[in-house]
Amino acid sequence: MTKQNIYESVSVSIYIALFLGIFPTYFSKIGKRVILATNKWCSAIIFTYFVLFTTMVYMSTLAFNPITDGTLYNFNTLAKLLTLVVTLVGDLGTWALLIQGYFHKHHVKNFFNTVATIDKTFTKIGHKINHNFYTYLAINLSGPALTVSNVVMQLWNMKRGKEKMDRLPPILLFCHFYSFSLVHHGETLFVTCNVVLSKRFEAIGLILKKLGERNLIKNSKPDDKVLDICIACHDKLCDLHDVVNKVFGFLVIVGSLIQFNTVVFAFCYCYYSISIRPISTLGWFFWAVFRIYELTRKAISAHITTSEAQTILHLVGKLMIHADTHTEEKLKMFALQIKHRTRPLTALGLFPIDGTFAFTIIGATTTYITIIYQFQVNKLAC
Repeated sequence: MTKQNIYESVSVSIYIALFLGIFPTYFSKIGKRVILATNKWCSAIIFTYFVLFTTMVYMSTLAFNPITDGTLYNFNTLAKLLTLVVTLVGDLGTWALLIQGYFHKHHVKNFFNTVATIDKTFTKIGHKINHNFYTYLAINLSGPALTVSNVVMQLWNMKRGKEKMDRLPPILLFCHFYSFSLVHHGETLFVTCNVVLSKRFEAIGLILKKLGERNLIKNSKPDDKVLDICIACHDKLCDLHDVVNKVFGFLVIVGSLIQFNTVVFAFCYCYYSISIRPISTLGWFFWAVFRIYELTRKAISAHITTSEAQTILHLVGKLMIHADTHTEEKLKMFALQIKHRTRPLTALGLFPIDGTFAFTIIGATTTYITIIYQFQVNKLAC
């Protein structure tokens, strides 16, 4: 299923962001032209969620009240202590992300509006972008579908009572799953933006390949114009690449902390509880797989975007072989632009987000799990 423009293809992501209050935007029409916009009502959505979440977290700290049905921060066991740590990270991340959403929502708006302009430019030179709706739909709905399925299974397991699982207070569910949903969809937006950018970098590469097949006809004004368009579009895409770095860096850090904690705890829980609570263990195993999926998708999407941007440099080098003096100078400037403007995505400069990132986190997780297991073995030996 192919949509006509970028707005239709990413519409699900935009609607979910508006509903959750993270970088909320809405579709607006100027005549026949559709654009993304943001206004005071979008700010009101963020403020409403901020107040609601603050109120709910406060109520969850009270010892007795009819709504919380127990306290959230009760950590008399290791499992509850680790749950507390993950919850606190999610809570602090939620407040920070809502504040960040207020200041950065216009960047998301400008991102997609600029991409729409670039797509129109590509259309003018005969290259159409394939706006695959199902790709973006799968990116945005796979996480919520897995989450809902696992939560339903866990609640069913608690209700049947065979594994003697404590019933979760309503506020615990809200504080956990609003935080995780906010972070998850923020990362989904990050992945969506990377997919959008990689497709546009790929489009520039395909256009340059076509020029290479024609050997850049000397003194050809149409080819010269196409090359100028490629240079200008690449420059705009690099600007958008920097915007993604700026807007989603903190969110990636929060998400990575939550994912690392969850994976470590989940595998430890599976090791110690598989014979006692098999259904609950299966649920935590699914949580671990889900968090690994989150880590992998953002690492791979960022890696592909950077790779597509750098691939253009090799194509420019091939074009120089058959170019005349005037075009060669232009290609040299393009090569310098690619070399200096194409930078890897990072989490606020702390660490790169590329193909090695997921392996680094998984390796660190394995190390921690091994250490915990060794402590348990030594304890039993003593």
